[in-house]
Amino acid sequence: MASLSITSAKITGNPDKSGWAQVHEYKPDDKEKLALRGHLFAIVATSNIQEGVDSVSAGRELLSRLHEEYFGKTSASAFSGLKEAVEKVISEFSSSWGDVEIAAAVFLKGVLYSVVGGGAQVALLRDSAMVKILVSQKSKVVSASGYPRDKDILFLGTSAFFDKVDEGTVKEVLKGSIQEASEVLTSSVHAKEGAGNAGAALINFDQRDVIEISTGGEKPMLQEKTRPLVGKLKSDLANFLQKIIEKLPEKKIYIKGETIELGTHINKKLAIPVGAILIGLLAVSIFFGIRQKAKRVEKQKYSEQLVQAKHEFEEAKSLYSLNPVRSRELILSARGAVEDLLAQGISDSEIESLRDSIEESVGSILGEYNSQADLFVDLSLLSQDFSGDEMASSEGQMYVLDKQGKRIASVFIETKTAEIVVGPDQAGDAESVSGYVDKVYILSKDGIYEVGKQKKKLIDEIWPAGAWAYSYAGNLYVLEKASSSIFRFPAIEGGFASKQNWFGSGVAPDLTKALSWTIDGSVWVLLEKGEILKFTRGSPEAFSISGVSPSISGATSIYTDENLKHIYILEPGNKRIVVLDKDGTYKAQYFSEKLSEGRGLFVSETEKKIIFLTKGVLYSIALGHLEE
Repeated sequence: MASLSITSAKITGNPDKSGWAQVHEYKPDDKEKLALRGHLFAIVATSNIQEGVDSVSAGRELLSRLHEEYFGKTSASAFSGLKEAVEKVISEFSSSWGDVEIAAAVFLKGVLYSVVGGGAQVALLRDSAMVKILVSQKSKVVSASGYPRDKDILFLGTSAFFDKVDEGTVKEVLKGSIQEASEVLTSSVHAKEGAGNAGAALINFDQRDVIEISTGGEKPMLQEKTRPLVGKLKSDLANFLQKIIEKLPEKKIYIKGETIELGTHINKKLAIPVGAILIGLLAVSIFFGIRQKAKRVEKQKYSEQLVQAKHEFEEAKSLYSLNPVRSRELILSARGAVEDLLAQGISDSEIESLRDSIEESVGSILGEYNSQADLFVDLSLLSQDFSGDEMASSEGQMYVLDKQGKRIASVFIETKTAEIVVGPDQAGDAESVSGYVDKVYILSKDGIYEVGKQKKKLIDEIWPAGAWAYSYAGNLYVLEKASSSIFRFPAIEGGFASKQNWFGSGVAPDLTKALSWTIDGSVWVLLEKGEILKFTRGSPEAFSISGVSPSISGATSIYTDENLKHIYILEPGNKRIVVLDKDGTYKAQYFSEKLSEGRGLFVSETEKKIIFLTKGVLYSIALGHLEE
């Protein structure tokens, strides 16, 4: 035998310039009227604040008319009567107030009748899904009826309530009790500006059963549906009660809702201990109730912030494939909120669980990887005190220049084999190194040389300090900081043609603060404070960085090539390498203690590997973002 019982809660904003809202609940004591008209719930609101009119008095006047129209006229059916009452009251008060919302519902004989008008709405939460049942317009009243189910929660709300409180927050807070949810939602509404006319009535439906338990014959088991008797008491108390039941004479115990009726023939000798047990249970229940209330009060102080963080995290996960930038903003906000709560010294398993979930998702959503830097090649084994200053790459081979030691090491990426290919006799005054296939070039103050088997001068040119060479597609390029110029030396048989100013007519960028550069067809120049300039076919191209947190401020090297989809930026100060799409959008960042010593980098997305140079050692980091 089953029936639905009702618990309710109300939410209203503080009356202000935006208006006011009031909630009304009425269940007639008269059994005949209750049978005809049922249990009424209503929410009324207006955004029209009349000077000198008290909102409480105005609300009572409106509700009194609604009450009079619905309960005072019983000739029509409850459904028709409710709709007529709402229509009439909205019509009457709108003529003087101009803006009135009403949402009303009646529960009668297992059926729920709902009517809304003036913009009010009705929503139903069932099985974790929230559905709008009724949405009214300013000048129209709409209605619906149906059979509520166990655990359903009905929302009668004003349009302002549904605007101010998002669905995710509502669903999250209703994982607890309806009273706890109303406290959190009320706090949320009060915290928002212009929410005076926001209000809602929450109606929770629960199924209650009547169960018969026999104490005769075989030893009875305390059935699962009797568990509401002990509520949240610990299992050992429930077991103790079980033993008492087993010792009772063969009589019957009826449990209805939360009331216990013991047969009058129970042995008097058992009455005292049974009473003592029940009193003990009541005392324990009160103890746990007080304790639980204290926890609720404490949790209420931060529950809205926690609920918001949970909602942002869930939304971040669902949005990642559609809008990665917004997804990252949400998870960063959620992580910040959790860190703030933990910094306050709050101990809550929900906060800790959310923190762990967020940290598990930072790789896939934030693109943050705390990486192990693995030894790739120890260059100091090639020559004592080898100290790399600059590196260049070409066709699976890297060249590392040691200016102080006046030597160049070659490293084959696939085999990790390394050797000194240029000694002090040829690399003595090298300022910069570049390579193309198996050829090694150095830039010195008096020109550019090919070095290796022999030293051959290819370009006779005096270079000021701060000039770098770069080999691309067989041609040589030189960035000269002092004159803010980039020169191109086209390849010809046996060497290179005369230099050409690579910038087009009228292009005059400031390259005096350049720190590093790279070429993939376009030229990318890294400046101080993380700014990147992009030039294509000799002309500047708009480029800006977005989505990087924290922003780039201390970068020293930049790398990409025509085979890579991304740009890689080394920032030793933050011990990281930042990865951008070639449109400037943040993709990922890799953190490692060893990156604090970084001096240059090379990347192979095919091999899923970053190789970076420290003083005398090359390290590698595995790429993870390519798998996302």
